Amino acid sequence: MADFNGTILTDKGRNLLAKALTGTELKFTKVSLGDGVWDDSVSPESLTDLVSKKMDLAINALDVTGDGTARLRFVLTNTGLEEGFFTREIGIYADDPDDGEILYAVTYSQNPDFIPSDGVVKIENVTDIYTVVSNAQNVEAVISDTVVIATKDDVDTLKTDLESGNITVSTANNANNLGGEAPQAYAKADLSTTEDSIVATKVQNVTGILVKLATDEVVKQDDSWIKNQATAWVVFDGTDGTVKDSYNIDSVVKNDTGRYTINFENEMSNTNYTFSGNGLNTGNTDGYSIAYTSKATDSCDIVTASGDGSSAQDWSGVTVIFFGGK
Repeated sequence: MADFNGTILTDKGRNLLAKALTGTELKFTKVSLGDGVWDDSVSPESLTDLVSKKMDLAINALDVTGDGTARLRFVLTNTGLEEGFFTREIGIYADDPDDGEILYAVTYSQNPDFIPSDGVVKIENVTDIYTVVSNAQNVEAVISDTVVIATKDDVDTLKTDLESGNITVSTANNANNLGGEAPQAYAKADLSTTEDSIVATKVQNVTGILVKLATDEVVKQDDSWIKNQATAWVVFDGTDGTVKDSYNIDSVVKNDTGRYTINFENEMSNTNYTFSGNGLNTGNTDGYSIAYTSKATDSCDIVTASGDGSSAQDWSGVTVIFFGGK
């Protein structure tokens, strides 16, 4: 995931933690992701919800580490996601006995990752997030027991326990939960591991819960998919810089005849991006050209000109698309 700073307790989160230190149960309920932009007017402590929430995710595991923090594990998946977004903000929610569900802690990234919509590429990653619980003794979480994602370490531990006889698996328990068909017991072959691959594709039944076996990163992903996707594009009127349609573009500023600054909504990670452009240059018979004059992570300066590049010209329609930079 993107680089996030440590979580910040909200005012409501601090109030709940104060109650927890006197014995009230501190129960985490969910983790949420959003694409809200935190400008100078946003105070993380005063937030009661994410600025722009896009997705709620169930908590799959909770570990109170003993150093005043708790680790919450959730599965980041784009299953059912209709529109992709940049993950800028993460919120941890908890149940307050007086106020109901509250935003307990938040964190923000200046360099967000893009989560594509379902169907572009499948994302399913195990993610851990830490938050302060101080010396609270009664820390719990609402754990999703529908599908539990097991990491490679979990699988190795399970394999050891099975082989040593520390645990046994019934082939008949909870058969009704799987449509009346009794699940198969784990065979040693199901627990074999391969590097950088999914450990097993079957969904098996162990002690009454579904366990999907996988490596630490459930679906091994590289960044090749994003290199094949446009990171920004824009269609604008070259006579005044008016944007007609765009993606990941904040604005187009006309600096002079045929010269423009295209400002990105989300900064690139580097300037190793490429672009291609085209446009409508009516009345010109000597062709046309488009080029960049400078590149930055937050903007790109371009010029539209005559075919031989001798003179900058305003075009009535300009289209520009960017790839890379992530």
